[in-house]
Amino acid sequence: LKVQVGELVEQDQVAAATPGPGGSGSGAPTGSVTELGLQLAPVSQPLREKFGLADDVQGVIVTEVSGSSPAGEKGIKPGDIIVEVGQEEVKSPADVATKIKAARDAKRKSVLLLVDQKGDLRFVAVKIDG
Repeated sequence: LKVQVGELVEQDQVAAATPGPGGSGSGAPTGSVTELGLQLAPVSQPLREKFGLADDVQGVIVTEVSGSSPAGEKGIKPGDIIVEVGQEEVKSPADVATKIKAARDAKRKSVLLLVDQKGDLRFVAVKIDG
């Protein structure tokens, strides 16, 4: 009988959020929201420096966007901050995924995001799979 000892990494999987290994150098979990074509991460000091964000910015940062995704088609870019989903504040990639799952479960065809693009707040309606 062979036994292999390893460390089990806890994975909080809410809707389509899948934590990345170690995040983006900040030790914070990242996540992907496949319905929207986004890679997300909590706002951290290294990401603030990378994307030139102010110290008071709050929300979830977009680190990657698939070009042909619903979010990419609506002009969401890496460095944008998702402040609200469905008019409710979000603080982590898991929050975003939970709100999108709730919208999909309610049979909605799109979800409303409040996006901060370098200080310019705007609402963006993004299609989700029903």
